[in-house]
Amino acid sequence: VSKLLAGDNYTIADIATWHWLARHEWHDNKIKNYQNLSRWYQEISEREAVIKGYAFMDKEAIIPKV
Repeated sequence: VSKLLAGDNYTIADIATWHWLARHEWHDNKIKNYQNLSRWYQEISEREAVIKGYAFMDKEAIIPKV
């Protein structure tokens, strides 16, 4: 099983997809019901660049946890 969407390396596939799930609480899409999706989302959300990018427009923004 691949660690990330396109294999074991962080790629544009992860970058382009992650933000669609970043508002999972708003959309109530229940990603916690999907073990691998939740793991992937958490792993990406802990990357320093993702944290910085998420807070770009709102310095108070905190990435929602699963």
